[in-house]
Amino acid sequence: MSEFKIPPISTIIGGTFSNNIKLLSKNSVDINYALKTYGTALITLLISPFHWYEKFYFDKVLANYSPEAPPLFILGHWRSGTTHLHNILCQDPNAGYLTTYQSVFPNNLSSKSIFKTFMRLNMPDRRPGDNMKLGINLPQEDEFALGNMNPHSYYNFFYFPREYAKHYREAVGFEISSKEKERWKLDYRRLIHKATLDTKGRFPVVKNPVNTGRISTLLEMYPNGSFIHIHRNPVIVYLSTKNFFTQLMPTLQLQNFDEEEIQSMIVEVYDWLMHAIITDSHQVPKEQYFEFAFDDLEQDPRKVLGEVYDRFPLGEFPKAWVHFEQYLKQQKSYKKNKHAITQTELGTILDRWGFAMKEFGYEVPESIEVI
Repeated sequence: MSEFKIPPISTIIGGTFSNNIKLLSKNSVDINYALKTYGTALITLLISPFHWYEKFYFDKVLANYSPEAPPLFILGHWRSGTTHLHNILCQDPNAGYLTTYQSVFPNNLSSKSIFKTFMRLNMPDRRPGDNMKLGINLPQEDEFALGNMNPHSYYNFFYFPREYAKHYREAVGFEISSKEKERWKLDYRRLIHKATLDTKGRFPVVKNPVNTGRISTLLEMYPNGSFIHIHRNPVIVYLSTKNFFTQLMPTLQLQNFDEEEIQSMIVEVYDWLMHAIITDSHQVPKEQYFEFAFDDLEQDPRKVLGEVYDRFPLGEFPKAWVHFEQYLKQQKSYKKNKHAITQTELGTILDRWGFAMKEFGYEVPESIEVI
């Protein structure tokens, strides 16, 4: 169970009323979450005028806007170092990024002075599962925001976890109509561009683990986009993801879902995402793709980040490194969680994820206790 307080409303509060009605009509809410769900829907209806104004305002602003440089997409499974890399790169003053505020309220940027106050009062200062610092203006991934704009977001599984396979097929595999997919691409482009405008960036830095399975579609949207894949030992990824999801999901879910089901879901989704990137990364031109291990970033961040700036059109690395170095010094006190794994779990990982361990050159870490 989560050690964090379960909020009385859902993060779908930041979605438009029409989008939330579509979401709720296609997924069942368990009775113990009914009050939370209907209370959230009522609030969303009441704040709809702000959403109408948002559309009116940004339709004009975005009509002729594009970032100066194409997006830099950070790919990788949850707990592979994507957040750490994202936070570093967003220290560059030229980087544009989606904020934690926008991740919940993507339809309320034009009225953020009002809704930021609400969010400050209701948001924890640390992220469930890994104790990472949270702040409304800090960089954040975009899948929750996308779900509050479009009904096809994989993070809808956090609300309806029993339907995770369906949400993966629709929002990652795009087993939807061509019209729905085009709408999805328009909404995602709008989200990225609004985020870049909001943070006054020259180029967007987009971190989203789900995009690990969307390379083909992202290339359709941004043929010149840059892609980074950061990977980590699968055994550590499994244990860290299990801890993270076990802590986070009770704060979000609208369906009952136990720890054993969480474990099975993690095993299956990692399998899907890693097979996808191993296959689809070959579609990306070599000069637009860079892959490295989280351990390499930890051991020699200057070398790895320097290679990123050498490969992609991000600006001058020495100027960016000044900001990266300052941030990294502040993170030295961060303590990682310690993990142990059962023989049964380890056997499952070696069986189901052995292909990824071989692909990326990993073995079972000696530091992990097997119980």
